[in-house]
Amino acid sequence: MSFKNKRVARRHLSNVLINIQAVDKQIKPCYLWDLFTADISEIRAYLKKLHALGLTKSCLSAFSIDDTVFVTHYTYLKNYLNSFQVENVSVVDVSNSKSSPALIVSKDEKWRALAPVLETVEAFLKKFHEHIDVPFEVKSPLVNLTTLFGFLLSYPVLYWYTPQTPDIEFLCLSMIPLKVHQVTVDNNKNECELFSFSVPQKISDETELMIGDWFNQLAVKSRHSEFYPVDLICNTVMLPSVSM
Repeated sequence: MSFKNKRVARRHLSNVLINIQAVDKQIKPCYLWDLFTADISEIRAYLKKLHALGLTKSCLSAFSIDDTVFVTHYTYLKNYLNSFQVENVSVVDVSNSKSSPALIVSKDEKWRALAPVLETVEAFLKKFHEHIDVPFEVKSPLVNLTTLFGFLLSYPVLYWYTPQTPDIEFLCLSMIPLKVHQVTVDNNKNECELFSFSVPQKISDETELMIGDWFNQLAVKSRHSEFYPVDLICNTVMLPSVSM
């Protein structure tokens, strides 16, 4: 399958393929297409080609939310939404009013933060099932893309903030230690990243158990589906500014 940007595509397609196969094997509900730019029509043609070659057991779909393209399978994403439980994720409040990141502990508060996101995904699935080619726009002021995308990628830790100016810098995340968790696989040719998310170090002890349980479940899925073995890597970084 040829992409317009052939040279860049050639450099990244092995990693893209592994991530797509992770969706196909239900290791993750969605893959965010971000390694190189491509038209959604090119991506859809590529997915059909992979299925025709037997590289995926299902013919996956591509959809866009506010100009960001994801790869998924309708049924897999719907199953993920239906089985989601708020107690299985940590939610970190990084609202601009906060002087430092704060973990949302109350189940009721977590539900209030995430309910608009779940309702948005439910509305999207209905539209996606009926009109796959129509881009989906998030119109609710209660839904921020950071939380929505984190949910679609099945992160165990989600950043959340109250409605504010888009792309504003998150001062409470600037110049503080952030623990970056990466889940990688090795296909004997190169190392490929499946997941990458951060947690403020000051609350990392409180999220450690959640992340550990999430990774253990991931490892079990990987073994049962005969996917590549997964590895969890953690590094600490400090960034001068953070935008979402």
